[in-house]
Amino acid sequence: MGSPRTMEHFTLNPKGTIFGWDTTPEQSMFKRPSNKTPIPNLYLAGAWTFPGGGQSAVIASGGIAAQMILLQDKQ
Repeated sequence: MGSPRTMEHFTLNPKGTIFGWDTTPEQSMFKRPSNKTPIPNLYLAGAWTFPGGGQSAVIASGGIAAQMILLQDKQ
């Protein structure tokens, strides 16, 4: 438990947001940044990336990034 101020202090997220971008149609699901970046071997996971914010979505984001890394090693 923590206030938005606490979250901002520990995560550096603006105003302590825990869900990343606004969950509007323009900034949700497939319109969020991809887990794979144009930089070789750099993958992203978290509330700011696909599929979005919330505990389950962030866990899924980490799983997606991990799967991409594992599949890359097999290529």
